[in-house]
Amino acid sequence: MADKKITELPLIFSGDITSNDVLPIVDVDLDITNRIELDQLKSYINSGQTDTYITGGTFDIYSGVTTFTNNFGDSFQVTDFPVSNYKYIPSGVTVTIPTNTQKFIYGNINIDGELVIEVDSELFVLNGTIITTGGTITQFGNIVMVDLPEFDTKVTGFTYSNNTLSILDNSGNVFNTTINTMTGLTINGSFSATTL
Repeated sequence: MADKKITELPLIFSGDITSNDVLPIVDVDLDITNRIELDQLKSYINSGQTDTYITGGTFDIYSGVTTFTNNFGDSFQVTDFPVSNYKYIPSGVTVTIPTNTQKFIYGNINIDGELVIEVDSELFVLNGTIITTGGTITQFGNIVMVDLPEFDTKVTGFTYSNNTLSILDNSGNVFNTTINTMTGLTINGSFSATTL
C-alpha cells in the first residue's frame, strides 16, 4: 500500500468491525509501531477498570430481597424492600415475616410452601383462615385471627326540617347537619314554606 494519511484510508463502519481487526499502536519506549487486535485492546482496557457498576439483578417478590450482580461477577443483596401481602405461598417458596413486623391478610391464606413468623412479629388474618395444603408454618411470633363485621352500608333516605338535614343509612344510623342557607335547588313536586 502506498503511503497515505490516516484521513485518506477507507472508512469502516461499526457493523463491519470484527474482534480480530487490528489497530496501529506505537510502543513509545522502543519507538516501534505495532498492531493490536480489538479483543486484545478491549481486554487491556477492562483489566485496569476500577469502577464497579451493576450488570443485573433479581427481586424475590416473596421475601422482598433484591440480589444485584456487578461487573466483576460479585453479588450483594438489599433487603427490606416493601412486599405485598400474599394470599398464596407456592411450594418451594419461603415467606418470612421479619422480627418486629406486622403483616395483614384479608381473607384466606393458602400455604403450600413455608411461612416463617419470626420473634416479636405478628400475622393478622382478617375474616379468613389459614389453609396448609402440604406447607408448613414455623412460628416464633403470633398469629392473630380477627373476625371483622362486614357491612354493606348505603344511604337510604334524606329528610330536611327546621334547617336540619338528616341522612339515614340501612344500619339505622342518622347523620344530622344544620343548614342555614341553600341556593341553586331544584324542586320536583310540591313545595310549601312558611317564610321566604
